[in-house]
Amino acid sequence: MNIKAIFSYPLESQSEFLKLLKKRFVFPEGMSLKGPFFYFGARERIKTILIFEFDESRYSEAMETISIQYDDFHTVPGLAFTALASKDGFEGKGSGKLA
Repeated sequence: MNIKAIFSYPLESQSEFLKLLKKRFVFPEGMSLKGPFFYFGARERIKTILIFEFDESRYSEAMETISIQYDDFHTVPGLAFTALASKDGFEGKGSGKLA
């Protein structure tokens, strides 16, 4: 199972986002991270994609870990996010604006 987190933020917030992204992430055994992958989106916004992979039986633990790791990101001006959970080709989506 995986969760794809897509963060979008204005160019002027890039240094704040990168500073937080450089923090050392601690994941439980069996959970891994791919990325970050960066690209420039429309309207001078940067998008960063992170993919968290884990066993389906550890979904609750993975969600808690991801939430804790990214708690500080609400300080990034203009940050928005989308989260896509995927299992066996089925996908669910959640999104929000943090700042």
